[in-house]
This record gives sequence, C-alpha cells and structure tokens, in this order.
Amino acid sequence: MNRRVEIDLSVRLRSPFLMQGLAAGRLGLDATALRDEEGRPLVPADQVKGLLRAACFTLSQATNGRLVDQDAIDALFGAESPKRGTTGSGEQDAPNRGALIVGDLAGPAKLGASTATRVHIDPATGAARTGHLQIVELAAPLGTEVTFTGTVIARLGHKRAAPPGEPDEAAWLARLLDKAVKLVPAMGALKSAGFGQVVSGTAVLQPAKTRDLALPQPRPAAADQCTYRVTFDRRILVDSERVADNVWCGSAVVPGTVFKGALADRLARAGVDPTTDPAFGRALATIRIGHAFPADKDGALQELPPPLSLFLSGTGKPVADGLYGGKPELAPRLGGEAPRFRCDWKDEDTGTVRRRLDWSTEDPPAKLPRGHVEIGRDYVAADGRLFVDAARSHRIEFASGDWRCRNWHLALHRNGADADIFSRILAILEEEGLDGIGSTGAHACFHTDGHVARPGRVAEVVPGSRLWAVTLVTPALILDPRDFLPEDGPPPDPFAAYADYWRTAVAGATLVNFFASQRLTGGYIAVRHRPYGPMYYPFLLTDPGSVFLLHGDLASALAGRVAGGLPVKELTTPEGAVIEPTWRTCPYMPENGYGEIAVNLIDHATLAAGVTHD
Repeated sequence: MNRRVEIDLSVRLRSPFLMQGLAAGRLGLDATALRDEEGRPLVPADQVKGLLRAACFTLSQATNGRLVDQDAIDALFGAESPKRGTTGSGEQDAPNRGALIVGDLAGPAKLGASTATRVHIDPATGAARTGHLQIVELAAPLGTEVTFTGTVIARLGHKRAAPPGEPDEAAWLARLLDKAVKLVPAMGALKSAGFGQVVSGTAVLQPAKTRDLALPQPRPAAADQCTYRVTFDRRILVDSERVADNVWCGSAVVPGTVFKGALADRLARAGVDPTTDPAFGRALATIRIGHAFPADKDGALQELPPPLSLFLSGTGKPVADGLYGGKPELAPRLGGEAPRFRCDWKDEDTGTVRRRLDWSTEDPPAKLPRGHVEIGRDYVAADGRLFVDAARSHRIEFASGDWRCRNWHLALHRNGADADIFSRILAILEEEGLDGIGSTGAHACFHTDGHVARPGRVAEVVPGSRLWAVTLVTPALILDPRDFLPEDGPPPDPFAAYADYWRTAVAGATLVNFFASQRLTGGYIAVRHRPYGPMYYPFLLTDPGSVFLLHGDLASALAGRVAGGLPVKELTTPEGAVIEPTWRTCPYMPENGYGEIAVNLIDHATLAAGVTHD
C-alpha cells in the first residue's frame, strides 16, 4: 500500500552560521542571511536535501549497504534523468524524482542579528591581505544556539526503498533520516572558517499525519464544473523562464498542466497510472483544469493581461484603445504623436492602465530569488553546479507583520470525462490536496469557499454591431511554427494566418482587426513533446493579452469557447496527413488551461472614443 508520511526535522546550529541570501543588505554588508517574508532565517530546502543525501551515502558505506544502498538513495532523493536510449521506452530526460519532498528549515524571527568580519591572512607574513575584507551578516549573535525546524514529506510504496525484512518503511525512513541528520557536521557557507556547526539534529515520524494513498470512492452527484480557492505551503516555481545563463524566473500564474501533472502522479501512487490505464488516461486527458490566477487582499484577480490594443497617448486621454473605432481595420493616429503600447510601458504606466480599467493595482506575488548548488558526497558544494531561481511568494501581508497564505483561483470542467472518475478526482483535491507542485514541490490545498469568477461576459463591442473583442487570457497554440519558419520563400501574412484559424475555431467568424504578440517555446518542452515525430520544431505561442476583433453572429460559438478554451491549431505532416494533438505531443492543450479567452474583457468602445484613424 502506498502511503504519505510526514517527518518533522529539527537542526540546532551554533552561531556563526550563514545561509546566504540574494537580497540586498544594508550598507556595508557583503553577504546577507537568507530569510523568509517574516524575517525568519532559513536553511534552504535544497541544501537540507543535499546534506541528507550525502549523509545517507556515508551510512551506506559504513554499513556496507545493509541500512541503505545506492538504489534506495536514488529512490528517496531522485536521480539524474536518463538520456535517450538508456531506458526501456527510450524517452529522453524523463523525470526521475525521488519519494522525498524536503522543505525549508526556519528559525525564530527575532534573534538580534549581528555581523562578523573576515579577512584573508597571508600565510607567509601573518598579516592581513589588502582588499580581502568581508563583512558577513549573522542571523544570531556569536555563540547563540538556534533551532531550525521543518518537514519532510515522503510518498512511500511506489518504489520500495527499505531493505528486505523491514516491516514498516515509514519507521525505517524516520530512523534513517534521524541518523543522517546527526552525521551532518555543518550547514551553510564558510564551513572551512568554522561557520554553521550542527550541535544536534532529530527526525521524528508523525503517525497522526500518515495516510494511505488509496483511490477515493466516487461522490454522488458531483458537479460538472467546480471552482476553487487554492493555497500553497511554500514558494512556487512554475512555468519558469530562463532570463540569464543560469537564472530562472517563475510565473505568478500556475498553469493547469502543473496541477494535472501532480494529479497524474497521485493517481499513479493509487495504482491507476494514467499513462497505462486507458480509462483514467482518457479521463485525465479530457478534464479541463484552468490556469490558477493569484488574487490580492480584497480577492480581486491579478495578472489578468491588459489587451495589447491599449495604448497611452500622453494627451488629455491617457488610456485609449486602437482595436475598435470608426474604421477598425486601420491603425490609430493621435495627431502625429506615436502611441505607447504595452511593450513601451514602465511600472507607473501599467499602474495607470490598471486604475483606468478598475483592476487590482496591488503587487503580484513577489519574486524570491535563491541560489542553488549541488552538494557532493563530501558535504561540500560542487564546482560549476550553481543556478538561481526567482520563485514566487505564496504569502501576502494583510497588515504590518500579518502574513497569510495568498489565494489563487482556478476552475475545473468535467468536459465530458467519465463522471465517476471525475468525482474521485474532486475527492482527492478537496480532501487531500496535491503534493509536488512545481520545482519547489509545494503542497496545494483546494478550498471550495471564496472563489472568484473569471471574466465570462459574452457581449458585442456595441450592441447590434456583430463585432466581438476576444482577448487571450492564457497562451494559445493557434499558429503552426512551420508556416513561419519556411524552408524557402517569404513567411505568410500574420493577418491571413490568424483569419484562417478563427474561421475554423469559431464558426462564422471573420477577422477584422487584431493586436497580437508571439513567442517561441522550445528546448526541453519541444524535445519531450514533438508533434512532428523525430523532427524538431519549437512551439509558436500567441501571448496572453493578444486581442482579436471578430465579426459575425457568434454569441453561441464564443460562449462555447469561453467555457472550453480554444482548440490548438490543426497541424499536418509534410505529406499532408492531419496530426492528432495529444498530451504526449503538445503540452499546450485547452484541457490544460491554455487558450482561455474573455469576450469584451474591457470596454473597447468607450476607450476607443475620440481616437481617429488614417
């Protein structure tokens, strides 16, 4: 039987210690301590996990593999993903995650921080070397012993790690981690200078928090559509963008595919792996899980994308719209002054637009940058294995020092999937939540109260005009990358390409005008998901905020697309055969929350008043 267990981890450190953060410190500090939003010093989760893994390797050597062997260490902590041809399926870079999800260890908030001065001593003369001075922030005064606590979540049974003959794998794991944490000599940076001494450490199993990962029974009369308020137990890193060679920045919006992947893992641990079970595979692929948008303190949705047709003029009307006007097919003109569109906006411009739209102006979830380094078997950081992430905070400050979990809001649609399976999935979400959200392994709780409805009004720009302004709320795959990467000849006209798509996606639609931007997504995603088989092509996404003015009797068709999302562009092989998109070949399916639209997200007609056209 697969089980989920929680183990409380506690480590007592003697100051000086330094878990270095990336936040700018006060004047004169060269290195600052890593802290959370409340100011509590942290031992970061990846360092804890790396040190525990190194200690388990030491235990394996000391016991000749009797207590724990290398296969068990890989099963618990994960291993490097296989390269192509090294597994039975031949899948390159298939995830090889371990059973443990390790959290940060946090200390008390107010410890009376101080500083320590370090200087390089010349070994030949015994004198201080010029220019080699470092001022280090200490989270606690010298000599102070500070206890850091956190939790390790283990999902056991899927790959048994305990040696043969161990009747209780959870109890064995708690003993193993307790021995391992006691072996760790020091934590943090500057260990060679005596920093980070571990005075004591314990790992204690919490039997009351142990539960079987069984498949719940179907619920009677489950709704076909559910909306949830979602909270997380730690910072989240999802849909990350590589902003520098070794820096990744996460999104504040959690894609539906993130939840669906965690849900697939939970079902597999209950013995119904969607990749091999046809019934559950079909149901999970069919169910539509939308993107989760963060909310501010008042519950208003954040990160909704302003339509790309909005611009600032700097005249008496600072915010205007160029999508709809007397001649909507022509570009706006402002008496010779160039309009400033979203790509040109500064932070204050964005605030101006959001106030004009009466949208939330509070800051979205803050970026919490953190450095990561691989911990070797000798408990020391490995050379050249450093990267930085900017994950998003999961909390929000309601008053001075009053930090609470921030709410995200998402919707689920049964979308024609098997009703019994859908009701079992709802039971998992509402009764247990989901582990393993994003790269930080966050736990998501799903609350049925206090949800916020998405913009869903389907109305014409002007009553009787038969014109409809459709804005993408989430990215959509509605262009074929091969059309815009031609082997010979010029690329197609974007207007013609979008017009062709809308004629197919919304019956009777004629494209009149549009403002859109696109981006290529490739690398790991395009290697693992190849709609054209062995040929490599990046995905060409149309960005959120792209807005299209359509003409026709479209009320019914657009209402269906608001509920179910836009279909992906029909792709064909070089021979002309239609490629059926699936989750194996395309991560940007509408069932994963992509292609969500809003009709008349803003009042285009009012914002277009007074705008002239050439």
